Amino acid sequence: MRICWAAILFPLAAFSQKPQTGEIMGGVFLEHDADEFSIRAADSRVFRYRFDRNTHIGSGYETIDMARLAPGEQVEVIAVEQEGMPLRLALTVHVLPAARTPPPTITVQNRAPSAMDDRPLPFGAFSLTGVVFRIIPGAMALHTRNGEQDLILRANTRYMEDGNIVEPSALKLNMHVFVEAGKTLYGEIEAYRVVWGGILKP
Repeated sequence: MRICWAAILFPLAAFSQKPQTGEIMGGVFLEHDADEFSIRAADSRVFRYRFDRNTHIGSGYETIDMARLAPGEQVEVIAVEQEGMPLRLALTVHVLPAARTPPPTITVQNRAPSAMDDRPLPFGAFSLTGVVFRIIPGAMALHTRNGEQDLILRANTRYMEDGNIVEPSALKLNMHVFVEAGKTLYGEIEAYRVVWGGILKP
């Protein structure tokens, strides 16, 4: 009697393969579109992931969808690489409980009335000027001399009017602004500071 070794060895080889393990990354949720989203890690690096209908998104014991995630929330992502795909696929996105606790409010009165924010900018930062023509959660777009420019608005982006720190809601359409910005690992431009008002006048 002949033995079909292929029939015996193939199940054994399949059984011996290790399950695919995912990379765990925590950070601040920035924004999402139809099938991609990005987070900022503690070291300020920005990571972008793909997601699909099988991606599990949870907050506590509740399953939610991507649309309910707000910029600035702390999340933990488990993702895997897929052959031929430039971005990792997110298997799970979990909102950390601490992210639901609102941070203390810092008002203009708690800061020097005319002091520019003196935080050092990341290496490679540059400046842009233009007119705001679009504002969406986590992003805005400018008309510049070189054309239209999209910018990511970070959770810690600073907004200044006439030299005073103001809330993000103070930024309006058709404003002429000065932006200190930089590039992410994926070539996107993100705003560190957005300034307008008297500070722009010579």
